[in-house]
Amino acid sequence: MSADAALDREAAVFVRYLTGADPSSPGQGGAAGDYVLAKYRDAHARGAVGEATDGFDAALVRWAAAGPLRARWVDGYARFFASGGLLRRKLVLVLALLESRAPTDALVDQVEPGSRAGFLAGMTLSMGLFALRLVGAALVLTPARLVLSGRRAA
Repeated sequence: MSADAALDREAAVFVRYLTGADPSSPGQGGAAGDYVLAKYRDAHARGAVGEATDGFDAALVRWAAAGPLRARWVDGYARFFASGGLLRRKLVLVLALLESRAPTDALVDQVEPGSRAGFLAGMTLSMGLFALRLVGAALVLTPARLVLSGRRAA
């Protein structure tokens, strides 16, 4: 797989994780999705996100890029234990690109309708699920961090 194709796949996974939308689907971004992918490649070519600091930092990106569900687990872990790492920088880049152009800006900025009680119930459920994912990810990724931290990024 070429470097551009790998970056496109990575960006597409991150877009699906952050918005639930497929950037290549005509009804969910279409040309704007192409814009996000092109700018994601361009940012990497310019070195805007930097490099992985070690083998674990690079591994977090590889694991997250495997799919939106895995990205959710790995990002939850990275939020607390690798907040300045390459994965978080890449996710911030994708989020900024999504917010900067219609129609993908609507995917990021949409407001869910509902009552205050529904919001609180949903938020409570989301926080509980996040806590479970964080504990599960920590159990798996902390030993990996111990093994991979001292290694050079590939």
